[in-house]
Amino acid sequence: MPTSQANVIDDTLRAYERDGYVIHPSLFSDDKLTALEQTLSHRLGLDPEQDLIEGLRQTEQNNKSQFYQLCTQEIWFTVAALGLMTDVKLIEQVAKYSGSEPGQLSPVGHGLFWNDPACPRLHYKWHQEAAYYPGLTNVVSVWFPLVYDLVEACGPMLVAKGSHGEYIDCSSEAQQGGVTQMEISEQVAQKFDIVPCAMNRGDAIIFHQNIIHKTGINSTQRPRLSGIIRFANLNSEARKTPYWTINPDF
Repeated sequence: MPTSQANVIDDTLRAYERDGYVIHPSLFSDDKLTALEQTLSHRLGLDPEQDLIEGLRQTEQNNKSQFYQLCTQEIWFTVAALGLMTDVKLIEQVAKYSGSEPGQLSPVGHGLFWNDPACPRLHYKWHQEAAYYPGLTNVVSVWFPLVYDLVEACGPMLVAKGSHGEYIDCSSEAQQGGVTQMEISEQVAQKFDIVPCAMNRGDAIIFHQNIIHKTGINSTQRPRLSGIIRFANLNSEARKTPYWTINPDF
């Protein structure tokens, strides 16, 4: 491996260990993201010229059960989603941060996140992924925007930089028809620098299971759509809990 490439790898790994996350520019190719977006449009019965975001907005308002199934389950068993989850470039990066070999990784959770100011039931408060994955000790998550680039006003995910040092006790609250909150207090989160994950379509943030994060405030009139894929080396876990028994509802 060339020395310059090795230095980049070392720098990103050091940043992940120090901050609890790394933002990777252009991690996903346009063709793979487009394939996922087109599959979503097809599942919604949209014509190619119709707006995917508006189609999702109408579905969320008119058929919440269909919206839930599409975001958490149905879309993730399509060829487009499987192609994204098994992307060689993605898996190599996740393996590096998890300390595993690429072939040891399994997806242990996935979903589409919808940040519509009119739909607060799907907005997450401050939390750690670890709270949703009892029995797993090294979950690495990948969060990425879909459809359009994200500026801070779009309400990207917020992370508390460097907050991944330990698991923090949280309070659990199941919302009717909404996400299950595993909330960490605002006072704890505000001890750290809060970073909005504004990024371009194709970029992704890879983050540690203990990093404190939440849904940002979307001050625009256009809902924000993003995806998340979570990975773990189940061979290294003493308790091999099937992911489908611990994947949170929303």
